[in-house]
Amino acid sequence: MANFSSIDLNKIDPGWARKHKWTLWAAGLSQDQVRQMCNRPSFAEMAVQAQEKMSFDEALANAKEEGAKQALNKVAAENKAAQKAAAVQKSAKKETPAATTPAPAENTAASPENAAAPPKSEEKKGGSGKPNFAFTAEDDEKLLELKKANKSWKEIGQQLKKPQDALKNRFKEIGSDNQKASPQRQETKKAGRDKPAENPVPQHKTGEGEDWELQTVNEDDDPDSGEYMVIYPDSVFTEDICVAMARAMYEDYDNYYQRVASRIFDYTGKRVGVSAVRNKLAHARNKYRNALVAKI
Repeated sequence: MANFSSIDLNKIDPGWARKHKWTLWAAGLSQDQVRQMCNRPSFAEMAVQAQEKMSFDEALANAKEEGAKQALNKVAAENKAAQKAAAVQKSAKKETPAATTPAPAENTAASPENAAAPPKSEEKKGGSGKPNFAFTAEDDEKLLELKKANKSWKEIGQQLKKPQDALKNRFKEIGSDNQKASPQRQETKKAGRDKPAENPVPQHKTGEGEDWELQTVNEDDDPDSGEYMVIYPDSVFTEDICVAMARAMYEDYDNYYQRVASRIFDYTGKRVGVSAVRNKLAHARNKYRNALVAKI
């Protein structure tokens, strides 16, 4: 007869114990010990339970991982959509900057003709922000009417929202001989200032690192004199800032330097002080005039 006194009862399979109760009693185990042993699940049942628990834990982990992936994908899609919407909004703002800029009050109250002038956004082609040099039949009629009334080129430029050089060239094409002779006599004092328009400064060669130039209109403190200057980028004034500056100088005539600085911020998002704009234009003007004097 086997002696179970020195054997660990936990190592006995409860399934085997249920079939061999008499053997356990004969070996000296009490009825309570045998009953407790038989109430436990057999080794085979415990293995099945362990396998089921392992499968459940694995399925739960997979579900959590899949849910986390879906959540991450959802967040990534939302962020991508938000970035795309912000890019579209920023692009639309750059394409139509004049639509969000209110017109100055002094321009509307300066003369009754301003009430009939079309908004700047209509004069731009596709919201590019470039000056509109095209003349319609209404523009031609208005130009002749204003010159007949002996209006200055500055006043005409403010009403038609076009550069003075373009207005003068157009007037030479459509004006009568008498009308052409009159403004020439009135502007004999400005003949020297108009010469640079006939002999523009040549552009820089590509070998010098800067193969482009910007021409705009400026005078000592009057932005409407019709004199050309060439603006080159530097460490402060980048190419985008120079382009924005040139556009602003063509489009607006009141509060000149303040509006130029404001337009630079609208186009590029960079803030440039009014004094810096004034010094930049003065430096470009002096450099251009020195070049002309050197040629003479």
